[in-house]
Amino acid sequence: AVRKMSLVEKICAQVEWYLDPENYAADRFLFEQARDHSGWVPIATLLSFPRMRKLCHPQVGAVAHVLSLSPKLQVSVDKTMVRPLVSPPASPARELSPEGLRKKVKAAIEKLLNDASLIFDRELQAAIEKVSPPMALAPGGFGVKVPVAEIAKRPQIRRFVASDAELLCLLPRDDESSFVRLSPDGLFIERLSLTPEVRHLMPERPTKMDFSLLSFNLLAEMLTTCEQFPAIEPHVLAWSYRRELILKELSYHRPSIICLQELQGTPAGGAGPDDHHAWMKKELGALGYVGQYARKVRRDGSEFSGCQIGNAVFWREEEFELMEHEVVPLAQRLCVACDDEASRAHFGRGAQVALAVALRHRASFNALVVLSTHLSCNFQEPWTQIAQAHVAFSAALDLAARLGEQTAVVA
Repeated sequence: AVRKMSLVEKICAQVEWYLDPENYAADRFLFEQARDHSGWVPIATLLSFPRMRKLCHPQVGAVAHVLSLSPKLQVSVDKTMVRPLVSPPASPARELSPEGLRKKVKAAIEKLLNDASLIFDRELQAAIEKVSPPMALAPGGFGVKVPVAEIAKRPQIRRFVASDAELLCLLPRDDESSFVRLSPDGLFIERLSLTPEVRHLMPERPTKMDFSLLSFNLLAEMLTTCEQFPAIEPHVLAWSYRRELILKELSYHRPSIICLQELQGTPAGGAGPDDHHAWMKKELGALGYVGQYARKVRRDGSEFSGCQIGNAVFWREEEFELMEHEVVPLAQRLCVACDDEASRAHFGRGAQVALAVALRHRASFNALVVLSTHLSCNFQEPWTQIAQAHVAFSAALDLAARLGEQTAVVA
């Protein structure tokens, strides 16, 4: 007869599945939890998962003892954390097989000449205008083409080939794409679709009494892995590639206020390649923006020693002036509001912060409070997100009340 698993074996098997190297690396929530706790995952976090709630009562100490029996897991000395004995894969860049190279080059060229590129890529537009018919870029126009030499310069193409001659052999012919093709003389890539109607993406220029706000989750590089984004090429996930595109987007819209989430930064004075906040501050400063930034903090209020994500608010200095700001550590505030240790242990697991910034509009002299925050990404616990949102907005409303009853809160 088949032996049934004991309860101890079921608990261990379930946690081993959660922390299996492949599952673990692809799980954004657990991956972020481990980054917040030096590679460990709180056992209390695992006990909040539906399958674990069906297996056992949320007693961290007892479950820690059970997990210590697993040959695949390691329990922390204080019996509150667990981690796999085998670390998750390190997300190496995937090598492209020879048979897929032609397909990848075709897809990259189609993306390079898609509608969005024709509308937003000024450098591409300039290259097209030099060799295409006069009205090719007009709405509904036809005949867009780009020199092969220009295509070869693009990093999204060059990463696949080592020389122009190699690229020429991989360019799509007539029957390989319904969107682009190599010209008969072999000198140009021709777009086969009509130029799109350019929509008016921006409203009429606001009056001096109006303002605009843009909120943008940047997707921190420290949280991007090939396992979590298997359909995305590794170089596209890199901050060095994405940051220029993000800056172009922000420059295009030029909002009065910018709220950023998952902006990666290092402790004060620790600038380096991982300090994306320092780079963003410099680049936005050149566009006339100033701002405030707040990184995640631990439950006790202490800072993380390495890079960590945070929230920022930037504003155009010619439109607004800073009155005051407040960093809201959500876990700390929730722990103070809890009456029992079990609740404090639950709501104190996160490291999220909110940033409330009070600004005065220079033209109208009106005040407003801008709130930028990033709540827990564990969608299996909506009550946690609701509690965090309540704390964040309560802080923003308290700040607004100090400035006068007419002060608005925007987020």
